[in-house]
Amino acid sequence: MGLLIGLGLAVGAVSARFGPIGLFIASLAMFHLMEYISTAMYRRDVTLQSFLFNHSPQYHFAMSACVVEFVIESFFWPNMKRMGMMNLLGFVIVVSMQIIRSAAMITAGSNFTHLIAERREKNHVLITNGVYSVFRHPSYTSFFYWGIGMTVMLWNPICFVGFIAALWTFFNNRIRYEEGVMSQPEFFGEAYRQYRQRTFTFIPLIP
Repeated sequence: MGLLIGLGLAVGAVSARFGPIGLFIASLAMFHLMEYISTAMYRRDVTLQSFLFNHSPQYHFAMSACVVEFVIESFFWPNMKRMGMMNLLGFVIVVSMQIIRSAAMITAGSNFTHLIAERREKNHVLITNGVYSVFRHPSYTSFFYWGIGMTVMLWNPICFVGFIAALWTFFNNRIRYEEGVMSQPEFFGEAYRQYRQRTFTFIPLIP
């Protein structure tokens, strides 16, 4: 992962033609590396799967679609894909959202899981400090804008629209379900409902 990050950043710094795809590779490698590190800091059950390489078929399709669109548009409109301010803006968005997501995982510590917990464990506590004091779902919000930032970084208009629709639909459904679970009396109950009232998702149309 470190080699990919270094190689991607080097290509992004020296190549106007392939710079965006270099930053894309570096960003992907950083995402998976930080998923592992942030998990390994607090859990002993880490495996190679903790890198989240097997994220989901939808994730793999989305990242592949980004590359395919970039390659096709580079062939027909090469000047459109040359490194510029929009690519750098996308990279800034991606890096910022990566920081928020990693901060969320580190703040939650052993309470963080990639799957929705449907029953409360003995050591399961409601995290309301750090980034959670502002963002109700910082890992979701950051991934939403991280994905959009990846399409801006590659200047992929088709994926940009597709990512917004797909990510919004996914997180809208997931947040509604998860908040229903955590609002149950046997989970966090009233404490979660009060927490929900004073925080925001910062994802459009998802309160």
